[in-house]
Amino acid sequence: MVLLLDMTKGFWQIKLAEDSKHKTAFRTRKGLFHFLRLPFGLVNASAMFSRVVYKVFEGLPLIESYIDDCVIHATTKELMFEYLEIVMERIRKHHLEINWKKFQWFKCKVKLLGQVICYNTIEMDKEKVRILLNWPIPTNVKALQQFLWFGIITVQRLLCLPN
Repeated sequence: MVLLLDMTKGFWQIKLAEDSKHKTAFRTRKGLFHFLRLPFGLVNASAMFSRVVYKVFEGLPLIESYIDDCVIHATTKELMFEYLEIVMERIRKHHLEINWKKFQWFKCKVKLLGQVICYNTIEMDKEKVRILLNWPIPTNVKALQQFLWFGIITVQRLLCLPN
């Protein structure tokens, strides 16, 4: 059994340290401003947010996270409820917010990052495989870059493609 949750407003949930705020300064006609919270687009923003999420769920072996997406997996509903209570308490304690519209409750399978995740297996999303198999053979650098940029190669590099 799998449960998928998504952190809402991602990076905006992280307050910047006082000594880091000046590094986000920008000028407008109305003056000089800086961010109070972690903005998108900073070189280390993803790593910083991922580190926060990792620390929040540290020591919980049944939860996996990738940036703002978290997957909880358990063998029974009882264990899932027990774990969910711990996860929600940690989210509250660290003042994080969940996007309840994307919350997927007690699923056998969830799609995440081009993968279909079950309790004990991870498979490639068949739609992504179909797109890959039907992709035209790149004949120039730009076409090759588009193929690689599609991301499946990077995300799927640990999984085997069918012949």
